[in-house]
Amino acid sequence: MTAHARLWLAVIGLLAALSVAAAGLHADAIWYDEWWSLHYSGHDTPAAPISLVATLERVANTDHELNPPGYYVLLNLWGQAVGRDAGMLRALSWLVGALALAAVARLGGIGALALMGASAFWVYYLHEARAYMLMVAAVGWLLVCYQRAMAHPHRRWGAQAGIALSSGVLVYTHYMGVFVLVALGVVHLFTWRGRSRQGYVVLATLTLGAGSLLAWAGVAFNALQTVDGSSSRAIYARPALELALRTLDRFSNGQAALYGVLAVVGMMGVLTQFTVGAQYIAPLHTASIAPLQSRPRLLWLWVGLLSFGLAALANAAVGFVTDVHYLLALWPLLAVVGGLGVAALPRRVAQVAVCLWIVAGVGRLSNPLQPDPIAWQLYAPYDQIKALLAPLAAQGDPLLFYLPARDPAWIHREVADYYLSDLGIQTRLIETLLDSPLTPDESLSQALQDRPPYAWVIWEDHNESLMILMNRRSTLASLGYTVCDGVEYSVGGISQWMIARAPADDAPSATFGDGQVRVRLANITPIDGQLRAIVWIEQAEQAPLLPANTYSVALHGDNATGDFITQADFGLPAQPSSCALATLPTANGVPSVLRAVIYQWANGERLPADADDGRLIFHLPVPQ
Repeated sequence: MTAHARLWLAVIGLLAALSVAAAGLHADAIWYDEWWSLHYSGHDTPAAPISLVATLERVANTDHELNPPGYYVLLNLWGQAVGRDAGMLRALSWLVGALALAAVARLGGIGALALMGASAFWVYYLHEARAYMLMVAAVGWLLVCYQRAMAHPHRRWGAQAGIALSSGVLVYTHYMGVFVLVALGVVHLFTWRGRSRQGYVVLATLTLGAGSLLAWAGVAFNALQTVDGSSSRAIYARPALELALRTLDRFSNGQAALYGVLAVVGMMGVLTQFTVGAQYIAPLHTASIAPLQSRPRLLWLWVGLLSFGLAALANAAVGFVTDVHYLLALWPLLAVVGGLGVAALPRRVAQVAVCLWIVAGVGRLSNPLQPDPIAWQLYAPYDQIKALLAPLAAQGDPLLFYLPARDPAWIHREVADYYLSDLGIQTRLIETLLDSPLTPDESLSQALQDRPPYAWVIWEDHNESLMILMNRRSTLASLGYTVCDGVEYSVGGISQWMIARAPADDAPSATFGDGQVRVRLANITPIDGQLRAIVWIEQAEQAPLLPANTYSVALHGDNATGDFITQADFGLPAQPSSCALATLPTANGVPSVLRAVIYQWANGERLPADADDGRLIFHLPVPQ
């Protein structure tokens, strides 16, 4: 395969990885930490965007994310350009992630590009509205500019500017970036040949970039004190060995042994060709070591090891690294070191290794690692809930959403409001915590303590068993609620009920079949070009129920002059007492009179009405 063909193959692979990530921008709803990103940047509500100063103030005065403000300032500007849609806000991570991949390709060639582009963990974080991808991009371009400054002294000013910019972005994006910057500076001191003027300039530029954080020193110190005093972070902080193993596992798609082989082969290849101290300047041009004309450096191995070591020491002292995503700054370094091995292997062997890596990445993306069964679920499908309710829910409707058994409401409240506030509904999150003093029945009763006439009930199917649902129906019945026909269904793993209580006796009503069936209008509300009617239907106890799946109910709407303009039909519930929801289109106008008809759907034969000429039932103005 020619170098030109390999280049095109790399481009296609890059586009494939980015396409997978782009497809994920709307694949799920944001979660709690992403909401904080939106809050800091001012895009958490439909209100007008906030100023950059307001973003800085929010970050400085809130002890939650405890990150520097760089990403949130950039997200503020990005959101003002693209709007507050979650997918478009996430696209900023996708964009800077693409820039990170380009930097890795500059550093380590096609091998490094393939390793990082097919790392499922990296692809996943491309779709989160969090600071990590900007941190990865800043590390990548810092290393590119450093390499260029040291290898091409005559072009130093552009490279120096790049070092200053990328190091400043790095330390203002995430405090983990400080460890990478310090590690690079230390390694630079030990490998800097000849103490040239250029080396002094590079060292001064790195120091300037790191020193820029002094303007944020007070807030950073407060963050350090907050983390140090947090017992929960200390409990969940992972030891160094576990972090190292998890980092290799996540970067390599579970193929840590394969990555170890690539790293060892690459390092052996470099050590047999160059002396320590010179290899970070001289490019690897030999056909056996770098057939793709890549320019990896042994220097990056030492930077990566020292960065991890510094982070591990700080974590042992303070306890803040709870999982591998904090260490995403190491991804460019891991990719370049692994890329050395890809370049050092015979071509066919390298192709097989890369294919195995890609297959493992696709497999992990298709079947992601299952969360700890005792951990919080964190994600909830509020975007799907919004899509489910938007055609039917009205302003002020109560929504009862059952959270996963271990999730407290506080990690869901803001995200639920972000998605559902546009609908104007009253969202009531029901906790079912394992250690809750309330039973599930008591939690449901508490959520309905104001006894609304009707409400929506939604849950995720995988969180509920048949026994739980049967108990829920029984509890609702004890509270006077019935699950309405026509809105009891499951879509995309989410189930929905509308529940209602019997309306007051003075509600508009009519009877049919000598009192055998009574129909009452419980509620009627205009919603986006249609009328939503909640109808309560009762069959007399002393008479046998009408045959199931035989009769239907029709609501006819007439205008003020008596002209028929709209209609809705639904099956007659086969219970003594039930409710149903019907929607009547208003494209031809809003009716002022509604009529009810009960008929056999097979032949159209009607059940005689007890008054008003057999059809007329509701003489009332319908809300406009």
